[in-house]
Amino acid sequence: EWVRGFVHRATPRLPLRWGIAALLALTAAFTIRDYFLVWPNHAEVQRVYRADLAAVAAYLNDHTPPGGVAISTSEPNHLDRFIFDYTPHGAVTAIHWFDGLNALVAPAGESPAWLFVTGEPEIGARLRERYLDRLPLVEERRFESGALAYALVEVPPGDAFLARFPPPTDQGVWVAEVLAFPPDDPAGIRTPLAYPVQFGDALQLVGYESPPRNPANNWLPITLVFRVTRDVDQPEPWALFAHLLEASGALVAGRDFLAVPASTWRAGDAFVQLHDVALGDLAPGLYHLEIGLYSQADGARFPVLVNGVPVGDRLLLEPVEVTP
Repeated sequence: EWVRGFVHRATPRLPLRWGIAALLALTAAFTIRDYFLVWPNHAEVQRVYRADLAAVAAYLNDHTPPGGVAISTSEPNHLDRFIFDYTPHGAVTAIHWFDGLNALVAPAGESPAWLFVTGEPEIGARLRERYLDRLPLVEERRFESGALAYALVEVPPGDAFLARFPPPTDQGVWVAEVLAFPPDDPAGIRTPLAYPVQFGDALQLVGYESPPRNPANNWLPITLVFRVTRDVDQPEPWALFAHLLEASGALVAGRDFLAVPASTWRAGDAFVQLHDVALGDLAPGLYHLEIGLYSQADGARFPVLVNGVPVGDRLLLEPVEVTP
């Protein structure tokens, strides 16, 4: 209104008025073009506003999956547990979410499931090499910018996935009543267990892999393979821990997180979690490696069960030798 009034007062000449009007119209047109066409197709904008998840939703709106659905998203374990669990994110009976950098999910069922790998985050290298590259690709979609919208692969359901990709079971697992003892256990304090190892009534460890020797100032790669044994029908702020302990039982390194939100667990699901631990500048030597499941709400650990009887609240894996 100020520009219109100024032009009307400053000059009554019609051509100048029309020129300013045309300039404003062109500015509006270019602004609309940039906002609705150029800007949404910019790779960084698509990443920040998760256009990949919108593309997945559009595909699921037009196609019926043969079984369950799992979608990789940006590190749900880094979100506040309650914010994530209480934010609507699809029907939990059908949609599974996982942090693609650290996990992979095979939903339970009788039919093959669909697994959507999105551009954020980039899928973990070990997960891609061991699993995704050996699964059939159904469809891949990219945006005009060339950025990945999603890669859709078909994954065997739950138990069929574990049969297709047998979990490593050549490394031992133990429980121990006492906390402080040498990691090589010369006195035979540890009690060996057989696979699968049950945590509460919710989860089984069916196999794992971790190198027995690893240099300091590096990451200790740990691959954990689980099977879900009951539905989780309400939001639960649960986490998995992997800790390195000295002979005294003192914690010297560790990492706590869950890359597959418990609110999407269904009995018969299988999932793989990469639980790498930063070793830092640990002194060379042998350390205990323990894992377990606990609630972040109160810190209570799930018991390790044998024939339904609790035998501890942590599981000891093969000791780890930290080298110079």
